[in-house]
Amino acid sequence: MFFQLSSWALALVLFTVILAATGLGLLVGRHLRDRSDIVREPFAALQAALLGVVGLILAFGLALALDAMSLAAQPSSTKQTPSARTT
Repeated sequence: MFFQLSSWALALVLFTVILAATGLGLLVGRHLRDRSDIVREPFAALQAALLGVVGLILAFGLALALDAMSLAAQPSSTKQTPSARTT
């Protein structure tokens, strides 16, 4: 479905989703403002967990990029295929 969209249409869809999520977050935040003591601790744990997941995704992405760059930098006679590499 998304592969058939043009770049502009995909950007518009993503912008709309981000805008809707931001609006929903603002509404939920205003609703829960009165109960801040009850909700504050679970949100802190959720925030820490999400930050850890983002860190892992960033680390794995950088590791894959470095691996691809090191393979590209090797001369063509010594390049190994991904299935022939040993860990």
